[in-house]
Amino acid sequence: MAPPEGTKLILCHIYFFVGTHGRVDRDGPFRLCVQFSEFTAKLDDGCSVDVPWKSDEWVVDCRSYNLEMLKNDLKARVNWGSSQQPVVHGFDMSGGERKLLNDTDLFRAFSERMGDSKLFLFVDVEDKPTEVVTEVAASNVGHDNVIGPIDSNKEAFVSHAIDWDSMEIIPLGQDQIGAALPVMDEDAMYEFVGLRAEDERAEQSRMAATINLDDMDLQDTDMLVHDRVPGEDSALYDREDPPMEAGTIYASMNEFRAAVKQHAINGKFQLGTEKSCKDLFRGYCKAEGCPWSIVARLMPDKIQVRVTLNKEQHFCPSTARLKTKMASYHWVAEKAIPILMKHPTMGAKKLQEELEDKYDITIGYGTVHMGFVIAGEKIHGTWEESFGYLFNFKAEIELRMPGSIVEIDVVNKEEGVFFHRFFCCLKPSIDGFLNGCRPFLSIDSTALNGRWSGHLPSATALDGHNWMFPVAFGFFDGESTDNWTWFMQQLQKAIGNPPHLAISSDACKGLENAVKNVYPWAEHRECFVHLMKNFSKRFQGPAFGRMYPAARTFQPEYHEYLMNKMYAVNKNVEPWLKANHKLKWMRSKFSKAIKCDHITNNVAEVWNNWVKDIKDLPIAELADTLRSKFMELYARRRRIGEKFEGHVMLPIVVRQLYAMSRQLGHLKIKEGGRDEAEVTEVTDSHKIIRHVVNIQNHTCTCREWQVSGKPCAHALLLITTHRNPKMEDYLDPYYSVYHFRLAYGGVIKPLPDKSQWVRVNPGFKVLPPLTKRDPGRQKKLRTPSCLENKGNKPRGKGMWQVQCKQCLGHGHRSTSPKCPLNGTKKRKSRAKKGKAGRPLGCSKGDASPSSSKRQKVQVQENSGNNSPGLVEVPEGTSQISTSPGAVTRSQMQITLAGFGGTNQISTSPRTVTKSQAGEGASNAITTPRRRLGLKKKLTPKKAKKIDV
Repeated sequence: MAPPEGTKLILCHIYFFVGTHGRVDRDGPFRLCVQFSEFTAKLDDGCSVDVPWKSDEWVVDCRSYNLEMLKNDLKARVNWGSSQQPVVHGFDMSGGERKLLNDTDLFRAFSERMGDSKLFLFVDVEDKPTEVVTEVAASNVGHDNVIGPIDSNKEAFVSHAIDWDSMEIIPLGQDQIGAALPVMDEDAMYEFVGLRAEDERAEQSRMAATINLDDMDLQDTDMLVHDRVPGEDSALYDREDPPMEAGTIYASMNEFRAAVKQHAINGKFQLGTEKSCKDLFRGYCKAEGCPWSIVARLMPDKIQVRVTLNKEQHFCPSTARLKTKMASYHWVAEKAIPILMKHPTMGAKKLQEELEDKYDITIGYGTVHMGFVIAGEKIHGTWEESFGYLFNFKAEIELRMPGSIVEIDVVNKEEGVFFHRFFCCLKPSIDGFLNGCRPFLSIDSTALNGRWSGHLPSATALDGHNWMFPVAFGFFDGESTDNWTWFMQQLQKAIGNPPHLAISSDACKGLENAVKNVYPWAEHRECFVHLMKNFSKRFQGPAFGRMYPAARTFQPEYHEYLMNKMYAVNKNVEPWLKANHKLKWMRSKFSKAIKCDHITNNVAEVWNNWVKDIKDLPIAELADTLRSKFMELYARRRRIGEKFEGHVMLPIVVRQLYAMSRQLGHLKIKEGGRDEAEVTEVTDSHKIIRHVVNIQNHTCTCREWQVSGKPCAHALLLITTHRNPKMEDYLDPYYSVYHFRLAYGGVIKPLPDKSQWVRVNPGFKVLPPLTKRDPGRQKKLRTPSCLENKGNKPRGKGMWQVQCKQCLGHGHRSTSPKCPLNGTKKRKSRAKKGKAGRPLGCSKGDASPSSSKRQKVQVQENSGNNSPGLVEVPEGTSQISTSPGAVTRSQMQITLAGFGGTNQISTSPRTVTKSQAGEGASNAITTPRRRLGLKKKLTPKKAKKIDV
């Protein structure tokens, strides 16, 4: 079997203690005792065979025996593949182990044991070291955990046991040691054990077994028998959009009248009878100038009606708009039904994209939404009728799965009987939770997205892999104390009163009160995430970061130490926590019998994400869809459990402990006995902590082993000091394969569609709930809080985009030049204006500078002056810019009358200082001398013609 992609084989050497027996003559035969450790042989034909522990012995001549001969003798007794090699170990004189690499090492081993005439060796079979994984090996990942040679004719597949030791476990960080996170999720394990490959082969076999009509022999088609009546006419048509073409047959005159009215709007059509023939009917449009009319005649049976004449299609101005809209709605619904049947969780927006891409058209979202609603009603039925089907669903569940708890609560009013709330807990879920899961329940609710603004409460648990295990669900109108109490009472009917039970919830006060009323003896935990959201709004600062280690530590003493540090910073912390968060949110106070150390309510969040795409279904359809998801989930994990044959504990959990045991360098041990020791830990803050471990009682003074059910890092250090330790012996039974199979051992029965359910007459008509949703478009996603990343994310280009009203594109407005519908526009003049709004250089009475007054400005270069260029300004100019900024070349037309008759100005773009502006003797503003050492030279530019 090829190893999974990205992994390498991790082989655990199994060593054996041997002794010496007796002495023999040096010249006599030398007895070789060899013991093979357990390994998986990967044969060249692609098969993998588990080889058990084995021992053998034979006589050799030590004077001529070499390592190559030893390997040949081993190969004759144990078989392995060409990609593997034996590794031989022997004992040295100090009692340790020594690897035999060449003939010299073997000869030395013989020499040391010459007095006993017996040599003990033990052999491990490992994979040959390879640096590059071939594509062929990588392609076998997760497919055929071991597939034998495939016969092209029979396509026979041979499966073998899963080699769990061939998996590579990602080492955990120091901060993750002891965490309850699984190493492999459900999808990855489903592929690793080969179930996905089995599904693909089953699908290929099913497709191959499909009858090909092109290959069928149709020579004897005249032998086929048809149940057909000669002359029988078909009267099937779409009642929502009945055909009006000539030759269409209607079952009766009333159906024809209804079909004509289907095309009518506000009585615009009139149905009359011709005087000449009582069997002739005519419909026409009352709109002025509309030529449309239709004629129909009774059939000979005097019941059916046939359309005999339809002059043209009806598109008069009075009816065309609404008729086209209704036809568009039904066209979208017709095309959407097969798509929604294939993808039940598709939304209206995704459906719009699907239809536009498939038919190369543009459809408005409003049209698609209306067609989406119509298609949903045709598939699932109307929203009002779905509440009555819950009674049929209850009867069907109780008939097929006796022992299930399904309860429906209604409210009697003067207007009728209204639906109130619903609860469902299937029998396999009850047995799976009580027999195979830890006594831990996560309870929460999520808002529905359909026409009813109700809630979907749920109770979920954890299996041995820390996978979400759904237990029960229901429906009610809001998270009130009354609704939660009713839900918890029904849950109590299902699971009873277990001796040990922990219930985790968020900051919902209604649920908190309900748990106190129904399960007052249970350990009620609170989600630490919700607690910190409330805590951070009132207390901020680095000192309050101790809340996180205070919640995660298992030691009550360390928890109290951290909390006292925060109490000393702010005296309001302690009374606020005692008043608002009295539940258990710290590991140091968790019960040892639960074997679950989760401080968050993330199990409920996994459930919410699992059902988010179906929350807009009608109530009866939603309940049946959830049952179907339960059935599929249980069957999928039941198949995974069947792959754990030969294992006592879950292999992934065991491999996680082996991975953790390789990161214990920060711990030191002092053994007091075989099962007890002192383990010293040096933290990052150079603090020394010492713990006492007892592996026989499964205890450690850090309390992590007792609370989680898995050995902590301190216990692993003592466990690994023993030779050939078995991690399975130190895990709690909740992590066993036996409990995992019990959790998913029950089978949830399949159900037919609701039209075939047991019909129940409750004696009244169930009306929709009294509470209706708010007007407007229903929200599909919840609004994130201010403390979440999406809540305080600044508005950016990628998050918010404007839409053009002309081209309907995004990223620009209708007046932007980016719009393709906007032509090239003439740019406005950028001529600078003076104080009175006139261009610079104009006199007070002129609107624009006269052409006769325009003069050329000559630039005189004075080599003896520091200024590289001076501009001579004519007399009579009176305007100058008052801006304190730099004097640029584009401002050479500025006059210097305000400087006392100044007639020269530097053309260098440098700032005019006050000292330069006040110089009356020189009457010039010059550029300061450049500092020595600068490489760049100031070169005067060419003069420009400027109007003055």
